[in-house]
Amino acid sequence: MAIALVNPFQFTILRVGLARFLMLKSNLDGVINNMTPSLSIVLRLEDKTEIEQWVATMSLGICAAIVGGSLTIAEAETRLFNPHTLEQLETLGLAQDLLEIVHLGTELEDVQSLIPERLSQSLTEIEAKVLAFLNGIDRSAQVTYRAKSWI
Repeated sequence: MAIALVNPFQFTILRVGLARFLMLKSNLDGVINNMTPSLSIVLRLEDKTEIEQWVATMSLGICAAIVGGSLTIAEAETRLFNPHTLEQLETLGLAQDLLEIVHLGTELEDVQSLIPERLSQSLTEIEAKVLAFLNGIDRSAQVTYRAKSWI
């Protein structure tokens, strides 16, 4: 998955690959059957604080998933911890502390390959920084995103 900047405060998360292309081809000429469609999720965030909370929460979840063995570092890089995403987040003018967190995430592969005994410490450091960041966010601001209730 990659995060693509659509406008200053909107992310589009896309995973478009060969399976999607083949499925479309199949629909056009009936050559290929039983392909799994790709997934497209659009998450619209209305202000900088919402984006910061979302990125921080994703960072925390990714670290927890790596620690728990549910996610590899390579998968974390495709979701958030990569230089391209970091560059996009920088253009939004997000908090420097949050950009540092994402930057530390981009270094996890290096830590794993060069000094694997420090990987756990690096993940713990990122998690602590994320929690400190989230705890420092002013919650008095109105959140503009409201999920639809199922009731």
